[in-house]
Amino acid sequence: MESLENVETRQIVGMIGAVVLFLGVFAPVERMDELGTVSFVGAWVLPGTFVLLLAAATLGLALWGRTRWLWLTGGLCVPVLPAAYLLRRAEVAKFGADLPIEWGWLVMAAGVLVILAAAGLHEWEERG
Repeated sequence: MESLENVETRQIVGMIGAVVLFLGVFAPVERMDELGTVSFVGAWVLPGTFVLLLAAATLGLALWGRTRWLWLTGGLCVPVLPAAYLLRRAEVAKFGADLPIEWGWLVMAAGVLVILAAAGLHEWEERG
């Protein structure tokens, strides 16, 4: 990347989405009375690490202008986040407990939507 003048809008949007997703992984996703808040990567190490790797891949792809590949990174996050949420809810329900959800889920969902929007911008700019 030579200068900021050569960076396209879709690349900036992709980078923003990657950063938002990365921050969302460390944001609180549930509150436990005895532990306080727990982040996504703290509650689920494997899916959390996978989403972190996808955020890093998204950032790299956006930096190098390969925004068409953001369909892959954003698309892989789409089933991982709801699956982790539903599995956690089922696990908690077995014990009869109720863990209130926190705002980290919204941050991660926003990050994924912004990544998919960057991929959509690629397609839209290619046609226009």
